[in-house]
Amino acid sequence: MSKKSTQAINIIAGISLVGFAIGVFAMIVVLSTMNGFEKLVFGMYNDFNPAVRIMPKIGKVMPINPKVEAYIKENFKNASISATLEDNASCEYGNFQYICRIKGVEQSYAEQANLQKHLINGEIPSFTSADSNTSMLGQGVDYKLAALVTDPNCYIKINAPKRISPSIDNQDDIHISYTKPIGVFSYDDAINNKYILVSLPFAQQLFERTGEISSYEIYINDNKHIEKYYQLIKNKFGNQYEIKTRYMLNESLYRMFKTEKWFTFAILSFVLIIVSFNLMGSLTLLVIEKKGDIKIMKSMGMTTTQVRNIFFLEGIIISFFGTIIGLLLGLTFCALQIKYGFISISGAIVDSYPMYINYSDVALSLITALIIGVFAAIYPAKKASKVNV
Repeated sequence: MSKKSTQAINIIAGISLVGFAIGVFAMIVVLSTMNGFEKLVFGMYNDFNPAVRIMPKIGKVMPINPKVEAYIKENFKNASISATLEDNASCEYGNFQYICRIKGVEQSYAEQANLQKHLINGEIPSFTSADSNTSMLGQGVDYKLAALVTDPNCYIKINAPKRISPSIDNQDDIHISYTKPIGVFSYDDAINNKYILVSLPFAQQLFERTGEISSYEIYINDNKHIEKYYQLIKNKFGNQYEIKTRYMLNESLYRMFKTEKWFTFAILSFVLIIVSFNLMGSLTLLVIEKKGDIKIMKSMGMTTTQVRNIFFLEGIIISFFGTIIGLLLGLTFCALQIKYGFISISGAIVDSYPMYINYSDVALSLITALIIGVFAAIYPAKKASKVNV
């Protein structure tokens, strides 16, 4: 073959190397970005939602049980428990009306749910008594009602059906209370657009549920203990209550993230497979070009296996170096984005694209790329071994 054809083969081989590098780079960056969004979303959900929730088996409420609180406090030193009561109610402010989820919480809930971290306006109210009618609005609720938490005259009217007469056709059948919002929080949109936080006694009075709650929420400092504590609590109280972990409460959301991640990984792997055909083609052309040299090597005593290994090893080298280059570039890019956030997002809850490097994903990407490279090198190597003297 001419010098030009040799150069063309070298260029194709170089393109194969670059293709592997770009494919692995994209795989690392995209998976890290998805990990970043997953960590961001579940970070917000994990603050608002407890590690373990104890709920009634039947109905919406259950009596307060001091034995449950005592058991958690005595046996789980790195866990905390609080009682909550929540239900839907119609909320009004001025000319605006919105259906909200009123959640009554205890004072300890402010620390458990990291309210200070998620506070975006105003201050955190006191959740100590029914007389304390101050509240905290989700960002979406605040927007829907056009409330002014900084206005001392801002009071939201809450309408809840009376238990003895659940009809809402008559004004006498509706229990009306007023709450003074003094703070706005922001978690995820699904939470922000739904919740108003009030004190537990205020909610019990509003919904006529004295001595009753919707759930016990248990927060655990170390996530590694969630499954262990869940099993212990279930063994102790499972016959009385419905007990669920954070994963069970948001199972569909967790499954959605995992499905999207693996679907994306499959697409990027398919891209690498397409790139591998380029590698296969360049090696096949190289075999055709070197037919004469192969015959000479065989006539000098080189075995078929040795000839096959030469071309197989060349394919491995191209895919290996392409993979390593892509891996290093991808990790460098992700590290710079994590530190400096130079790729920004407009109109989002974060200023830049979140990223989180999961080294199991890095290892999986590396292994996948190398396996694809190995398979791409097999056909040209076999073709080289079949060249007869």
